[in-house]
Amino acid sequence: MSAINNQAATYIDTHCHYHPLLSFPDFFKSIIKNSKTVAQGRNVQIAICLTDMPGTNWFSELESCREIALFSVSKVDDQTLAVRIGNDTVTVYCSNQVNSQEKIEVIVVGFRGNVPEGLALNEYVDLYAKDYLIIFPWGVGKWLGQRGDLMMAQMDEDKNPFVLGDNGGRPYWWCRIPQFSKAIKKGVPVLAGSDPLPVSSFERRVASYGNVYAAEFGSCSEWIKHIKGLNQSPSVYGSLSGTLSFLVEQFSLRFKKILKK
Repeated sequence: MSAINNQAATYIDTHCHYHPLLSFPDFFKSIIKNSKTVAQGRNVQIAICLTDMPGTNWFSELESCREIALFSVSKVDDQTLAVRIGNDTVTVYCSNQVNSQEKIEVIVVGFRGNVPEGLALNEYVDLYAKDYLIIFPWGVGKWLGQRGDLMMAQMDEDKNPFVLGDNGGRPYWWCRIPQFSKAIKKGVPVLAGSDPLPVSSFERRVASYGNVYAAEFGSCSEWIKHIKGLNQSPSVYGSLSGTLSFLVEQFSLRFKKILKK
C-alpha cells in the first residue's frame, strides 16, 4: 500500500463497530482522540463506517439522539450523519455486517435496512454491489482452508464488484495474506478498518486504523463512488496490533463468549 500523503484531507475507519461499553458521546470522543493522535497535528476530516451487526441498529439510534452539551447529531442524508463533539465533527456512514452461507463476513456500506444473513457470497454481490459498496473483511481464521480458497476464487473475474477489508486487530507478524497479494495484482482495493472488539481495548482501538484520502466527501454515496473508481488500495493510517494486544483481545473475546453460555 502507498505511503501517507501529508496533504490528505480525510481519515476514514471503514470497519468501526459501536459497543455499549461507552456512551455515544464518549465513543465519539475516543474516535476524535485516536484519529488526531495518528494525524499528528494535521487538520483532517474524520469519518467512520458505523458497522451494525445482526440485531443492532446503532445508526438509527444515533440519528435519533437528542442534543446535549457539546454533543449533537445532524442528518446529511439517509446514509450519512454528522456528529458534533465540541469543535470537532465526525462524519458517519451507515454500514451492515453479516455472515454469508459460507461463514465469511460481508459488509454492505450505504444500504439503510436489514441485510439478510446466510446468503451465498455471490448473492450479496448480485443484490448490493451495483448501488452500494461490498467489503469482504479479513478476520482471524476466516480466510483459511476452503474459505480462503473461495475468497481467492471470488477475484477470478475480470472486474470485481467488491473490495477487501483489512483489520487493525491483525497482528503485525501475520503478514502473508494470499488474498491481499492477489488483490494487488487484480487492482482490487483493500480498505482498512479498526474492527474494535467488545473488550477493554475498545476505547483505544476505535478509529485507530483506517485509510487516508486526499479529498473530502460530502456523503456516503460520494465516498462509495470514489472507492469504486480506484484500482489500488488507499494509503493507510495507524498500525497493526502487537502480539500481546492480539492475544489479550482474542482471549478476552472468547472468555466473554464462554460466560454468556
